[in-house]
Amino acid sequence: MNRQKIDEMIIKAMEIIANNEVEILEQNKVPSQYIGYIASFGPSVVQTGLIQTVAFYSKNDEQNPRKSNEEKSRKKILDLMEKTLVATHRMPSSENNLLHYLNTQWKQNLNNFNQRIQLKNIVMEACTACKLALRTFEIKKEK
Repeated sequence: MNRQKIDEMIIKAMEIIANNEVEILEQNKVPSQYIGYIASFGPSVVQTGLIQTVAFYSKNDEQNPRKSNEEKSRKKILDLMEKTLVATHRMPSSENNLLHYLNTQWKQNLNNFNQRIQLKNIVMEACTACKLALRTFEIKKEK
């Protein structure tokens, strides 16, 4: 992972959170559940794989009226990562869906192992940046 890229992404992620673009902040505080979701993202990528983890976090079907609050909250973490990647030009602005972008890139690079590792590194850098950015805000304790 590239520390300079992560530092650039931290700044963008902090701006996105501060502007409440992904509706994470509640009374200018980050609910503690989001800290848990972002903390478990990296280990999940290592254990289950990049596409599977992003698919799990993307599980927020707009046509499903019975989606849980947990699914909505996990999706916001992915939205934060997507916006951060787009803002730092790591993902095309025309592509605002990380899962679709990864699926497309994965299929285009079936035999290019290095490109797949690079995709994973980009997402992990975004995860690290968003985790550090979230921690700069006051945490709202759940009752």
